Amino acid sequence: MTNSENLEDLPVWDRQGMLDRIGGDNDIAMAVVEGFLMTIPEQVHVLKDFLDEGNLSGILHTAHSLKGVAATVGGERLRKIALNMETAGKEENLAEAQANFEAFQREFDALFDAIKASDLNPENG
Repeated sequence: MTNSENLEDLPVWDRQGMLDRIGGDNDIAMAVVEGFLMTIPEQVHVLKDFLDEGNLSGILHTAHSLKGVAATVGGERLRKIALNMETAGKEENLAEAQANFEAFQREFDALFDAIKASDLNPENG
C-alpha cells in the first residue's frame, strides 16, 4: 500500500486477506476476531485520551499498535488512518493526529460492525 492511495479505494474489511494471512484457518480467524472485538475498543479510548492530553509519545505508540491490529484483521482503511496518525506522532504534529481521529473513529466503527456481524464472530456461531 502506498501513501497516495485513496481511503475510498481500500476495503473497510478485507476478510479474505485476513484469512489468507492466517493460512485459511477459521478457528484462528475466530480467535483473532474475538480478540479484536474484546480489546480494541479500549485501545481506541486510550488513543482518544492521548489526543486530548497532547501526549505525542502515547499517540505514536498506540497508533502504531492499532495499525498492526488493523492490518492483522484486514481493516485496510483503519490501518491507513492509523499510519497517518503514527506518522503525525513521529513528526510531533499534534494537530494532524487530532484531525485524523474523526475518520479513525468512523472507520473503526465500520470495521467493528462488519466483524461483529460476520460468521467469524464466535458470538454468531
